[in-house]
Amino acid sequence: MFRNGLMMSGSRAVFAPADEGTGGSAVGAAAAVGGAAPDAAAAAAAAAPTSILETPPAEGAAAAADAGAVKTAEEDKTGTKEGVPPADETPEAKAEREKAETEAKTAEVLKTYEALKLPGNMPVDAAKFDATKQTFAKLGLSAEQAQTLLDEVSPTFREAIEAPMKAWGDTQEKWIGEVKSDKEFGGDIPKAAGVARRGIEALMGDRAQAVIQTLAYTGAGNNPDVFRAFFRVGKQLGEGSFVGGKGAPADKKSAGAIMYPNLVKE
Repeated sequence: MFRNGLMMSGSRAVFAPADEGTGGSAVGAAAAVGGAAPDAAAAAAAAAPTSILETPPAEGAAAAADAGAVKTAEEDKTGTKEGVPPADETPEAKAEREKAETEAKTAEVLKTYEALKLPGNMPVDAAKFDATKQTFAKLGLSAEQAQTLLDEVSPTFREAIEAPMKAWGDTQEKWIGEVKSDKEFGGDIPKAAGVARRGIEALMGDRAQAVIQTLAYTGAGNNPDVFRAFFRVGKQLGEGSFVGGKGAPADKKSAGAIMYPNLVKE
């Protein structure tokens, strides 16, 4: 039943409104109704915080706070913590530390590059390929990005590298075809090459062999005009006639085959 704003249960008050004389506490409410408060209620009231900000931390939170304090104390002793350089680090020490960190990161990235390969059947220079991987690692490329770059760029590089050689080869074929079809040489290229060699020997003496090797190596001897010049000299001298030095030493191959390996096959 209710009496004077109180809900009564037998002779004990369950709830009482705040009273200035009691401070609104459970102890005051009990005192207003029944006189002295029980000891348990008084103890609970004394322990209860007056603000949520005064709520004591839970046992786990208190332990964490203590651990943080200990860690901070340890950091104060050493002056460093993981990932943070010491405040008194010298420029030299900083450079060494950064170098070591970079090398460690690069080594980790390089492990992921083991499956990288050049597209198609492109020849691989191991040393240069390793240098390329180092560059990829410094750029921070993943293995997938590095392989994509190789697949996209390598064919272009290959074409750029092979283009000059292809042009040189095409030019050689063109010159050889012109020499073979030139009526001045009589259609007998091996014989014409021998005549041209005699012309070189007559003009160059003991340096004739070196000139012949140079013409063969560079392909210049296949040029129709170069071939024609030596051919005419040799033709004017006639077979067996020499002027100048001693001449080139004998070779097991014919003169034409040595001077013009692309023209004369033996």
